[in-house]
Amino acid sequence: MASISHGELKVLRRSQLNASSPTQSSAPPQNEESGSNVIAGVPKPRANGHHYGTSTKNSVPTDNHPPRALEPKVFAPYKTHRGRVSRQTELARARREYDSISLEAVLLEHGVDYSTTEVGGVIPSVPKAGGYSSYLPLEAFDNTEYDSRKRDDWMNLGCDETGEFQYIPAVALRNDEVVRQKWQACRVLDWNEQDCIVCVQWDDAKRKVWLPRIHVMFKAEDPVCFAKRLAKAHELRKNTEAVLRYNLYVDSMPIQEDEYFDEYRTERIRDLSINTRPLLDNEEMLDIPTVMSEINTDYARTMNKIIFDQSLAEQRSQHEVFSKLNLPPDKAPRPAPEFGQVQIPAHSFVNVCNAFDMATYLGQEEVNYALQKVKDECNEVLNTRIFVLPPTISSSMPMTIQEFEEIQYNAINQLALSLREQWSTDLKNGIHEALRATHEGCEVFLHEKSKDMFERSKLKRLMITVRCMMQDTLYSLVTSSLEQFVEFIEDMCNFEVIVHDLSTVDVIEPKPEKPNTESTKKEQDEEEEEEEEQTEIKRPKPTLFRITLLEEGGFKYSTNPSAFSGAVASIFDQGITAHQSIPQLEPQVMDQFFYNVIPMVDSVDNLPQAPAWRARIEAAMAKAVVPLEQYIATYDGFKELVNMRIDEYVVNYRAQQATIKAMESEIQKHLAMREEVLSRIPMTTNLGTFVVDTTEFRAKLADKCTTLSQKVMMIMADMARERANEIAESFTKISSKAKMPPPDIESLVKKKEYLKTIPDETFELNQGIESMQEYFSILEKYQYSLSDDDFDRKWKCVGWPKKLDETIEHEEELLEKDRDRFHENMVADQETFSKEVDRLSKIVAGFHKRTDIKKVVEISAECKSIQEQLLECREKSSLFNSREILFEKEKTDYFHLGAVLKDFEPYYQLWTTANDWLNWYHSWMNDPFESLDPEEMEKNVTNAWKIMYKSVRLFKDKPQILKIAEDIKAQIDEFKPIMPTVKYLRQNGMRERHWTQLSKELGFEVRPAVTLVTLQDVYGLELSLHQDVILKVSEVAAKEYGIEKNLLNMKDEWKEMKFEIQDYKYEGVYIMKGADEVQQMLDDHSTLTQGLQFSPFKKVFETEIDEWDGHLRMMTKILEEWLGVQKNWLYLEPIFQSEDIMRQLPSEAKRFATVNRLWRELLSQAHENPYCYPYMTQTEGCLDKFTEANQLLEKVQKGLNDYLENKRSSFARFYFLSDDELL
Repeated sequence: MASISHGELKVLRRSQLNASSPTQSSAPPQNEESGSNVIAGVPKPRANGHHYGTSTKNSVPTDNHPPRALEPKVFAPYKTHRGRVSRQTELARARREYDSISLEAVLLEHGVDYSTTEVGGVIPSVPKAGGYSSYLPLEAFDNTEYDSRKRDDWMNLGCDETGEFQYIPAVALRNDEVVRQKWQACRVLDWNEQDCIVCVQWDDAKRKVWLPRIHVMFKAEDPVCFAKRLAKAHELRKNTEAVLRYNLYVDSMPIQEDEYFDEYRTERIRDLSINTRPLLDNEEMLDIPTVMSEINTDYARTMNKIIFDQSLAEQRSQHEVFSKLNLPPDKAPRPAPEFGQVQIPAHSFVNVCNAFDMATYLGQEEVNYALQKVKDECNEVLNTRIFVLPPTISSSMPMTIQEFEEIQYNAINQLALSLREQWSTDLKNGIHEALRATHEGCEVFLHEKSKDMFERSKLKRLMITVRCMMQDTLYSLVTSSLEQFVEFIEDMCNFEVIVHDLSTVDVIEPKPEKPNTESTKKEQDEEEEEEEEQTEIKRPKPTLFRITLLEEGGFKYSTNPSAFSGAVASIFDQGITAHQSIPQLEPQVMDQFFYNVIPMVDSVDNLPQAPAWRARIEAAMAKAVVPLEQYIATYDGFKELVNMRIDEYVVNYRAQQATIKAMESEIQKHLAMREEVLSRIPMTTNLGTFVVDTTEFRAKLADKCTTLSQKVMMIMADMARERANEIAESFTKISSKAKMPPPDIESLVKKKEYLKTIPDETFELNQGIESMQEYFSILEKYQYSLSDDDFDRKWKCVGWPKKLDETIEHEEELLEKDRDRFHENMVADQETFSKEVDRLSKIVAGFHKRTDIKKVVEISAECKSIQEQLLECREKSSLFNSREILFEKEKTDYFHLGAVLKDFEPYYQLWTTANDWLNWYHSWMNDPFESLDPEEMEKNVTNAWKIMYKSVRLFKDKPQILKIAEDIKAQIDEFKPIMPTVKYLRQNGMRERHWTQLSKELGFEVRPAVTLVTLQDVYGLELSLHQDVILKVSEVAAKEYGIEKNLLNMKDEWKEMKFEIQDYKYEGVYIMKGADEVQQMLDDHSTLTQGLQFSPFKKVFETEIDEWDGHLRMMTKILEEWLGVQKNWLYLEPIFQSEDIMRQLPSEAKRFATVNRLWRELLSQAHENPYCYPYMTQTEGCLDKFTEANQLLEKVQKGLNDYLENKRSSFARFYFLSDDELL
């Protein structure tokens, strides 16, 4: 029978996985020119069979290969010792040896001829004549242990002096449409270690293909070793295929459907198979027919295999298929043993007994007594427990997790302390007591002084035994305590909890499982009755934990449910770790010896059961806390109430300005919610493992509802108070206005009309009183406690209407009396008025007699006084007429007063204008020339001339007054020609250069405060004769002044312009928020500056304009570069926060780090000095730094785009993703 080794089975499994793959592996996607993936063949070997040839030697150019690409693997020291061959010599010898060996010849010696041998890996469409085709890939049988170097070491051979990988010269088996199964020179460019395939490029082709490593031999590789590797793979593949065919033939033989085992044998097999108690108890669950069917099938195959082996031995040469089936040789069978049982050598029982007596220490009574003492102490320890469990802990249940932790940790620490101190002391005392009678020379002498003797004595072994007993005791104590603790937690969590609503929760304790034993109907009934009786007597299982439901910005438990599992698991862990520092007994018993380090009893921290127990605790607690989450979810109906903040609610509700009915409904809603809280939420709720205490939560919610209703009533009381104050204030204003005494008949009439409108005005106030009473009625209904002030305010508002009616009736009586009084006063005033009008008429009629121009000041003042009196009389006449209407009398005609005003008007204008002209003229002629206002002068001269011209026409029949008007008009006519000259000379833009130019053109000095001190100097210099020259210079000054003003205005605007610099995500990093306003101002000022540059009057300011234009251009460039840097920086900054991106793009990461440093520096300066103009013009290297940052960011962006395109070219589906999604 053919057999196959374990290693061959591993290869077989690999070949089955790769059977469907072509020989040239499905390697990573090829970016180069596509080509065939079929391995090349090899040429036939030379007829003489020598190993020497040129097939692998001369086909690879060696002029430009990396320096170490041809370096063989030799075992020689790098430092040469005297008398030994140097490493370089060894390398040269190995190189010459490799170059002299023909790979084809060596393969032929090993029976591998690629002219007749198939590469394999593809099932041929046409069967091979005369034999089998190799359909398994050869690389599946490759043994990589033949490799003299690792993958990285091979690839390092292809690196140049700079560390850049170039290629590795090699020969590979080429099998494509150009060359069929031939070893050809190539260059190795890459190596996929995971798939064990190599990327090669043939010397005569540019395309690249992926080949299995077994079909590529490096030039630096030993050809003999490589040939052995290849031959071994061929041999292993051949044997594997033969074994596969052999098993296929056996499996293809027909199997009889009849059963090979009769009923007796079948029953015997069944009895022998299920002879254990667990299998017998669960026999009905076993699928015995299926097992018997498998046994029959296996038996039939075994019989077929025997038949096939016999036929193969007898008919191999006669059958064509079997003749080609070359199975690997069977392993030699083990020789039969000489004896059928284990042989025991001869021995002396007496000698063995004596040897045993010499070896054991149990033959002494003192030792057994000491061991008994140790055992007693250990048993006492075993009677203790690490954890506090029922019934001890039952009286404290339920408890909070903090209380539970405190109880358990205290118990753990107390026991650990007792073990470290009391237990060790008791053990030491017991051993001392048992061994105190021993004497020197005794094998267990307690007071041995030599430590070496002690180490070889039986006492040492006794101490080892004691140590083992202590370890065993600790192990038993910890394991039993942990197991009990786990069972306790599982038992306390073993509930089925069904949460229906807030107050309805079903907690079901699962019944213990009954043993699966057969019993009669009567016995079952008796058991059920006994269970019912026990159920009636049995008390419910107590809950373990108490947890409080809190209302703190939402629903939450006093302890996070997820913390319970960790807390209990921590107690479990503490139960293990707390008992790790128990000192061994030897240093205490043998206290006469010195011990550098007190040894400890071996720790029990690595218990194999601990992970499983811990997992059981976590699973039990995870199951137990599920009802907590389910139960808290039932409170979602109160979520709005819990999350409601009273202060915000009051503010928002007050802002709603709700109606009275809405507010009453809101009060009822809160009171109803309070009743719902008290009725629905229980005081406590049992959730199996947990008791949820909701007392405080329930009380808080109820109080919150009460507070909310009180707040609504408070808002209602405030609104009622405000309404009452508004009503009282309105009634007070009405009453005060009604009581105000009228000073005249006009006020009296208005007051009468007002008293008539009061009922209409108070109509809405009366409705407001009714609305206010509704507020107070609701507050009384819900027993809201009003203050004394609110109570008084309410009833005062209710009494205001009656009080106001009484006030109106009283005021109407007073008005009738005031009317009679006002009528009498008016009649007396009219008589006085008539006399005043007659007096003024006489004054105006004789005013033509005033003709002395020297008294112009007095006459002008008199005119102003008379004019004021006449205007006042006109106002009084209008007042008397209006009052006569109010008193229902006929209007008095005061037409003669208008005639007097008309007659006096020419005199008033003449004398006041004459006075003003004389004052103006004196001021203009004597005041400093630089203080003159040409526009005001021109306006006054024009108005005075018009009045004098009109007066000349009106006073033609009054010669003396006419002469005054003509004289003043003549003075004005004489002054008017000089006004243009004054206006030109007082131009705002006149500067020193203009005065110099004017003086030069006029031929004499003209300069303010020098030759032009007052207006008289204009006359003295006769400047009015040179108006054309003055006008020319003045126009130039005006244009230049406009340029100067524009420049100053632009600079002033930039003084206040600031950048808006805001914080970014990180401290000390800033960005510019927006630059639209700065950009707009730059555009406007650039346009205006360009206009100034084209002005014909720019010469004086040309340098300043050019400098300003340069600043604007620089600021524009800085802003453009700034915005560009900010846009790219904001995009790239989160990308280069990724360590993966920085690792894959090191150059771009370095550039971005430089930009990041520049950005932080520039923006920090902008944050400290946010004013635009000084920052952009005075910051050193501002434009250069922004330009440099932009250039670096463009390179970073290009590198990032190339990186993304490379990824897309490798994975075509990435073309459907944007850059952001791909990153």
